[in-house]
Amino acid sequence: MLDPRSEIYPTIEYRPIQPSDLEVLEKIHLSLFPIRGVYLHVISYNQPAINFYKKMLFKLVRRLPMFYYIRGQHYDSYLFVYYVNGGRTPCSPLEIVTSFVVDFRAFLKMLVGKIWRKEEKSIPRWSRCKESTTLLTSQNNNSNNKRIIAGEDSRCHV
Repeated sequence: MLDPRSEIYPTIEYRPIQPSDLEVLEKIHLSLFPIRGVYLHVISYNQPAINFYKKMLFKLVRRLPMFYYIRGQHYDSYLFVYYVNGGRTPCSPLEIVTSFVVDFRAFLKMLVGKIWRKEEKSIPRWSRCKESTTLLTSQNNNSNNKRIIAGEDSRCHV
């Protein structure tokens, strides 16, 4: 039987995936790309392929209803994943707990920040102004007596 895709691309040879293909693919990806998982989908009636992927330790993620449209008819598909490089399901219990802890910590920081700002606003403004030194001197210039009052490095921290 002629592969219908070979008419479109006659120079490409189509053949089933072999276990050695997956091993080579994994080695290439380990060296080139920091991938966490290999996803693939297979039409629901292709039982030999489904058995092969399960044998190769692919995990069934979900059924994709009406994923394929072939000759005017819809077919369901199954989505499989094979985790590599320490990859794991995005909804693992560890990630749920980690997400909760990160969000709770951010909430506490925000709450403490609001309380801290509220305390600063309750302090009168004049008490937040600081002067490090004040110079009072008396100078005699001919008959003029002048008093110099200078605040060096006087800052008001608002």
